Amino acid sequence: MFSVIFWCRVAWVAIVGALLVTTAAIPGTNNLLAFVVDIALLTLFAVANIKIGEYNRRVTSAEARAE
Repeated sequence: MFSVIFWCRVAWVAIVGALLVTTAAIPGTNNLLAFVVDIALLTLFAVANIKIGEYNRRVTSAEARAE
């Protein structure tokens, strides 16, 4: 099985890749659409970072208690 950290890294790469693709692929006439998609992806990225931080804090505190 893959770890949570692995899947978080995969998600991070996918989000950044999607940002690059939407920025490059949507022509200038659809700037508003690209902006909305990018904001949605950045929001998802921010939430993922918060969840990763919470997970890391839980793991760190559990390891500290185990010592």
